[in-house]
Amino acid sequence: MEPIPETRETVEEFGPFGDDDDVLGRLTASAARVRELVPTCVGISVSVFTHDVVLTLVATDPTIGALDAVQYLTDRPCLAALEGPRAGQVQAYDHDDLLDEEAWRLFARSTAAHGLNATLTLPVMTGDRVEGSINLYATEPGAFEGHHEEVAEVFGAWAPGAVRDADLDFTTLRAARETPDRQRDQVTISRAASLFAGALRIGDEQARDQIREASARAGVTEAALSETILRTMGSNG
Repeated sequence: MEPIPETRETVEEFGPFGDDDDVLGRLTASAARVRELVPTCVGISVSVFTHDVVLTLVATDPTIGALDAVQYLTDRPCLAALEGPRAGQVQAYDHDDLLDEEAWRLFARSTAAHGLNATLTLPVMTGDRVEGSINLYATEPGAFEGHHEEVAEVFGAWAPGAVRDADLDFTTLRAARETPDRQRDQVTISRAASLFAGALRIGDEQARDQIREASARAGVTEAALSETILRTMGSNG
């Protein structure tokens, strides 16, 4: 499996994320190990909640192109019970929400005909908090059965929290493709907050809060407001 172009861009332009300075090399090696365990695995996505990053590797398979289009037809979050808040935050682990597989499976089966017939979602834990997740995708029904422990060991994830067939839409592929834009927006917002904080002699966090509140009241995105701040205050500085 190989990283999609947006994942390469994210890592090269905004990485590293954490202490790993060769995240793509490590993920590619991990993907190869998973393919040995589950030969029909065609995609892997790693979500890092603290950095608001999704990195995706896919097999060279014509199915992937069709899936990329199919998942835009729905608006179901791939990790409703796992999905972290905004960057810099993590959430407490809720066992009941995470393992409510039946509700997710009933929804996800509607897209199984498009090529993905099995997914495995594994939380990455620190204590009792979810800081990330691993999503794996396969074309064979039940492909991950009996491999939860082994796959979790490959990624350092938590096998007892495994959820099956939660993301047959491959929504993490869309998230991964949007990651570079999200990271650019975060850089823009951080720069604007720092400039705004300096001008008003307030803390960066307070400046970010004011940008967040002002953009919500005005009905514009934080990134758009931040770009305006950088253009106006930056040119005056």
